Amino acid sequence: MSWRLLFFTLLVLAGIATVGGLYAGDWLIDHAPKQANLPNIDENDPTPKVDANGIPILNQPPQPLMSGKMGVAESLPTVDWQVKSSNLMNGKTVTSSGSSLSNSAPLKSTENVINAGAVSQNITTRPISNNNTSNNNAGFAWEGAFRKEMATCRQLGFSERPSCISTVRAKYCGANNAWGKISDCPAR
Repeated sequence: MSWRLLFFTLLVLAGIATVGGLYAGDWLIDHAPKQANLPNIDENDPTPKVDANGIPILNQPPQPLMSGKMGVAESLPTVDWQVKSSNLMNGKTVTSSGSSLSNSAPLKSTENVINAGAVSQNITTRPISNNNTSNNNAGFAWEGAFRKEMATCRQLGFSERPSCISTVRAKYCGANNAWGKISDCPAR
């Protein structure tokens, strides 16, 4: 038998299988059951509970809980998110300086702050300074710790050394904006 005849026979068989599969699929679609087999359901059974849209309410399946057990999670407590008018009147508390808290002025060291329960309490705050000393490269105060970590990285084995050095460079050179300014932080 020649390879041409074998190839032609396989091609014809593939065509017949394709056409047969299409006809078999159409026959299966036409003869599919109209309703699913529902075991253990009888006319005398009570009707299932349904919601307002007529969809049956199903029990929640068990799931892994935070305690490591399987079960149904407890439902979250409902929260009334509507603002009561009495809380709106309590929200404009006047401070000792005579201004209300609704102004955009920053808080001083101790002022009355309204929390969610509309109860006043004293909170001590500190002003945020604008000068950022962590990016100041003048003193290179971090350079000693950087050199120590680089020395420990260079003592590691062949496979651990590159990842350690790149981690230390990212930690110190990137945070202190020292790329290209120190010998161990090459320019990018």
